[in-house]
Parts: sequence; structure tokens; C-alpha cells
Amino acid sequence: GEDARRAIVDAVAKSIKDSDGRLAKCFDPHHAISATRGGKAVDLVMCFECSQLYLYGQRPSRIPISTKDAARLDQLFTEAGLRLPERP
Repeated sequence: GEDARRAIVDAVAKSIKDSDGRLAKCFDPHHAISATRGGKAVDLVMCFECSQLYLYGQRPSRIPISTKDAARLDQLFTEAGLRLPERP
């Protein structure tokens, strides 16, 4: 639903805003979001262990994220009926 989508977008935006800018050299993602708006598609692939979000779409980008927001995103995914990623 629209409320769930907005909450997930807000959580990802908060994670980007809360980042201290540091990135680890590894990348072992456990979260992904695909979105389409106005005919344009993007994929966000996130690794909270490495503090990285890869944005694929018009311009691939590597964006630092905060690790402290992973639990909130897990909660929102669960509430939206999505399967949580397996953790190592």
C-alpha cells in the first residue's frame, strides 16, 4: 500500500541522511528495493553491514548509509508482507 511504500522510502532516506559517510570495502547485500515512477525504474541494493547502498538506474551510484536503520527497514518489510533476507 501507499503508506508502506512511503514508510520504506522515508526509512531509506533517513539511513542516507544519518550516514557518517564511511564505506567498508566489502559488499554483501541483504536488502533490495525495485521502484518505478514515471516510467523510470531504479534498483536500490543495500548492505547495512558495509554501510553501502548501490543505486542502479540512470546513473549507477554508491551511497553511504547508516547501519543503525537496518532494524527499521526489516520491520517495514515484515509489516508489508515481504520476506526478510537471510543473514549470515
